[in-house]
Amino acid sequence: RTPQHGAMASSVRGSVVSERWVRQFLSEARHGGFDGLAAQEEDDSIIPWRMTDRMKTVSVALVLCLHIAVDPPDVIRTQPCAKTLCWTDPLSMPPQKALELIGRSLQVQYERWQSKARYRVLPDPTLEDVRKLCLSMRRSAKDERVLLHYAGHGVPRPTANGEVWVFNRNFTQYIPLNVADLLTWLGTPSVLVVDSSAAGVIVDTV
Repeated sequence: RTPQHGAMASSVRGSVVSERWVRQFLSEARHGGFDGLAAQEEDDSIIPWRMTDRMKTVSVALVLCLHIAVDPPDVIRTQPCAKTLCWTDPLSMPPQKALELIGRSLQVQYERWQSKARYRVLPDPTLEDVRKLCLSMRRSAKDERVLLHYAGHGVPRPTANGEVWVFNRNFTQYIPLNVADLLTWLGTPSVLVVDSSAAGVIVDTV
């Protein structure tokens, strides 16, 4: 069965025709054995993948787990290596100033896409900070969409159990944050962007 939004090309006298044309041709009376093709065209059980109603993203959270100037234990820096975050070299200025500048630069990039959303930058948060922010966003957004961008370049890589990392209050420990819990706090509809090394390992766990 050909996918609804796929493309099937056939060559007829040197020209390329569409899948719909082929279906129509084979559904004519003289092709009685292909009546099933016409029925497929009327199949209402196929759900279109494109959204029919536009949905606004009303809240955006930028969670920055960077802990600038302190490398997590599983990081091995090669030479040369990437040095900038959001086109900012975090080691060229005091850590707190760099964190603020990176957060602002990331917000500006998102504002080009959704200028009217409410933005909240959460620098080097604890697990409770993230939980409170997610629940607050969902209460405010009601049935609208929220987005959370997690930047984890200052913490260990995500785990195979679907965990990313945040900090304790005194920056003496890395605290695991289960992505399934994060998605529960965000509710639906929501978008989660994981920006970290080896982020793909959590895809199969959620």
